[in-house]
Amino acid sequence: MIGPKVPVAQQPAVYAGVFLPLDKSKIPNYKNLDPAVWKTLDARQRSIVIKGLVSRGARATGLTDTRMNIVVGHDADTGLGGSWSPGSRELFINTNSRKFDNPEEVVRVIFHELRHAAQGDPKAQIGDASYDKLMKWNDAAQNYHSSGDDYTRYSGQLQERDADVAGKAIRDAVFGHLKAKK
Repeated sequence: MIGPKVPVAQQPAVYAGVFLPLDKSKIPNYKNLDPAVWKTLDARQRSIVIKGLVSRGARATGLTDTRMNIVVGHDADTGLGGSWSPGSRELFINTNSRKFDNPEEVVRVIFHELRHAAQGDPKAQIGDASYDKLMKWNDAAQNYHSSGDDYTRYSGQLQERDADVAGKAIRDAVFGHLKAKK
């Protein structure tokens, strides 16, 4: 699918240009990501595409343990697009948002959450020892800010910025290719 040519360093700016050329043959149901096609899919069909992207994407993001429970659902209590729960190894994609009418946002959220999974995988090749140390410090209970407590501080944390850049880089690679095709 899309994978790093080199281990991703601790600075988000390195994402520019570190991905291999897009191999769309490894993206399940690639044609369904076209916005015109995506609009025609019902919730069940979209769920199948999302789960396929998560499964394939887990391998492409450097995860060494790709076993996870993939949940695509509607959580009316939160506007967040997704979450990664390391204890239960659950990747949740929340369809409680109009943004899931946009396949670009779906891809961004999937790879944002997969990046969180890779951040917690000690064998994933996504950074150096300094990066790993910063992640552990940021994850410590006394240093972590939840989205419900202070969203600004939450979104500014290293692991959130890192996941956000990763999700956007992969989204841009996938959809840049789709747009170039037209």
